[in-house]
Amino acid sequence: MKKKDIHVVRSIAFLVAVTVSFNSHAYGAASDFTIEFSHKPAGLQDCNLIFNRSIPNKAEVDALLRKSLDICLLGNRDTDILAMAFLRDDTLDSPRHYSGSLTYRHKSGQVRTQAQEEGLKQSAQERPGYSVFMEERTRPAGIPGPRHYITVSLVFAKAPPPTKARAIAMQEAGRLSDRGSDVTVSAFEGEKSKALSWKQIRNGRAQVQVHYDAKTKSISDGW
Repeated sequence: MKKKDIHVVRSIAFLVAVTVSFNSHAYGAASDFTIEFSHKPAGLQDCNLIFNRSIPNKAEVDALLRKSLDICLLGNRDTDILAMAFLRDDTLDSPRHYSGSLTYRHKSGQVRTQAQEEGLKQSAQERPGYSVFMEERTRPAGIPGPRHYITVSLVFAKAPPPTKARAIAMQEAGRLSDRGSDVTVSAFEGEKSKALSWKQIRNGRAQVQVHYDAKTKSISDGW
């Protein structure tokens, strides 16, 4: 996600600085972060929590994201706002790094979690040699991307060769091709019960990841 058009709104710039300073002792590495708020003519406004050096633990990221949204809401409660977390230019991964984005809906005055907004359905299955963790989502109107999509994480206790991991990912994507949804399957090595231990299996610099496009009915990968 590009952030070149995002800026801190002047009316909250001072409060952002105070919040960062106030939390610097409590959050350690999280003290080096920036809160950016976009001001677009229409649609969802962006409230971005950007870590500049490292990421604290999941609970601290969640707490800081909520504080960031509260700051972005000052003087902006008449618009919808999407709050997300980044490490520099990279979006943090949910659910490994944090619980996901937060969305403020001005008509109801409610803050909704990513799971609530997307009608998240989670499931897990065991296969011989690996575990399958699946998340099914429906994107709300106004957010770019396919309306329905599925993300799958294949977790191996010990990483197989990249070519084998790719073949398994292709097989799992094929199993879901009749759902009418876009599918992304990624392969990891780690302890299945500890998501933070998962490390992406790579073939050189490329990660083992397979995409199924429901519109073209084609499967591709990043190799």
